[in-house]
Amino acid sequence: MWVSVLVLIIIVSLESRWSEGCLELRLDGNSIASCVENEAFCSRGIQSETMKNLVDELRTFHRLHVSGRPSKAPCILEVNWHPPLSGCLKVNTDMTAFGSPGLAGCAGVFCTYKGFVKSCFAIPLDVCFAFEAELAAAVHAIDYAWTFGWRQLWLESDSTFVVDTLRSRSRKVPWRWRPVWDRCLSFISQMDFAVTHIYWEGNQVAGSLASRSPSIVSPTWWWTAPNFYNSF
Repeated sequence: MWVSVLVLIIIVSLESRWSEGCLELRLDGNSIASCVENEAFCSRGIQSETMKNLVDELRTFHRLHVSGRPSKAPCILEVNWHPPLSGCLKVNTDMTAFGSPGLAGCAGVFCTYKGFVKSCFAIPLDVCFAFEAELAAAVHAIDYAWTFGWRQLWLESDSTFVVDTLRSRSRKVPWRWRPVWDRCLSFISQMDFAVTHIYWEGNQVAGSLASRSPSIVSPTWWWTAPNFYNSF
């Protein structure tokens, strides 16, 4: 619509000056506004685009007598991280992948019922797909928990694939992960285990650690929170 308005202004101006024997463009502000309003009024039924729901944009549409098409309001969700119950540990896992497939890494953060970091890990991975890196994070978290005798475990991930696969105890994983995955399924069958999904906004602590994992030389374990966690 706006392109047609500008074209109309130029054509009208050229025609008026040509009739006067002059090609000099001297556009009058009132005449331009009148042309724009008239063209907009004639084109008010054309609504192929949506508005950005800005106040200034709405005022402009009202001035031009155009009924805009507001864009749909986003769905706003409150995302909160919750600590586990007393006697239980919670581990949040995440991954980073530079491409899919690409160089990747995974990480996990174990927290107590008071919300304190008990331990965390970061592991560099070879070239793999993003969902494999998410799977690796869960596998290592469960394996660490079993090794240290933590039998009450709540795993939380922002990967729906990992959450759904663990909930259903599905064995539909890449063949190279099948042996360690079967072992993890055996572990959680003997644990008081729960798994939930959390959006990325609530998983940024694990995400921050995961973002550093591809650059480390070997798997790293911390018994306290790393120094760079102070910003969270």
